[in-house]
Amino acid sequence: MLATQASTDEARAADLRRQATRLRAAVDPKQLEFRAGEARLANELIDRRTFSWTDLFNRFETTLPDEVRITSVRPHVDKDHRIVLRIHVIARGAEDVNQFLENLEKSGAFERLLSNEDHPTDKGEFEAELETVYQPSRAAATGGAAEQP
Repeated sequence: MLATQASTDEARAADLRRQATRLRAAVDPKQLEFRAGEARLANELIDRRTFSWTDLFNRFETTLPDEVRITSVRPHVDKDHRIVLRIHVIARGAEDVNQFLENLEKSGAFERLLSNEDHPTDKGEFEAELETVYQPSRAAATGGAAEQP
């Protein structure tokens, strides 16, 4: 009886392997790549739709020192579907930019904060290009925005 069951199971396994081979042969790699591209585009659109400028600027308002001005913000969605912000700021000095970076980090919504480019201007100010990964849902889970110093 066990030999019969084993034989039946082996026949069924062989049949399933043949079906899998036929199905793999029927998949068009170009069509599969096209569908994968459509899925990536859909995910990007969803990511963009969940981005709130109001929420972002409210976070900046609570973290921005008086001596720092934001002159531009450019978000984009990276390959891992994270929102990456490039923030251009002008400040009184480097220590003010550092304070802004610390405040952003304490808020819980920003990680991997970098100052990619910074230099004094001919007007006696300090200019910096910052980059960070913005995760608004993480801030909500950790208690929200930091207080301004």
